Amino acid sequence: MLVFSVPLEIVRPSCTFRYALFFQVNSSVSINIKMKPNNKWIDDWQIGEQPSREKDISTDLVKFFVDFWSKQKIDEKSKTTRTRHLSSLHTIGGYLVEQSILDEDLGKTANELLSKYIGSYDGPLIFHDNERWQGEVDMICRKIHKYMNGKC
Repeated sequence: MLVFSVPLEIVRPSCTFRYALFFQVNSSVSINIKMKPNNKWIDDWQIGEQPSREKDISTDLVKFFVDFWSKQKIDEKSKTTRTRHLSSLHTIGGYLVEQSILDEDLGKTANELLSKYIGSYDGPLIFHDNERWQGEVDMICRKIHKYMNGKC
């Protein structure tokens, strides 16, 4: 089985949130997705509350994720592992863009948001009711934390 994500839009009266929605498919199904972080994510993560801020943070996060992807040599890993990493990175990015427009995080850079929400043992609680998906997010957060602290 493969696990991958597609953008999910949640509309509230005050704003729209976009997250990655995880799916499981039979491995015989052909999926045509770009298997690394890319600039299309910038549009996926746009909420519309503060478009210029959202775009700036999104752009910085994509650059960080592309560098992380490259330095960790994720392209050399299996398709399933790449897909799991891709889904988690996309989800984390959407979450961080959402946080970036909240009052308490308004002035923070992408790196400051990463430092605040990415821990050595886990990441932000995104999937409240799905332990497996949250475990995937936490796993990639541990790797990002090591990477950010120069331990990889």
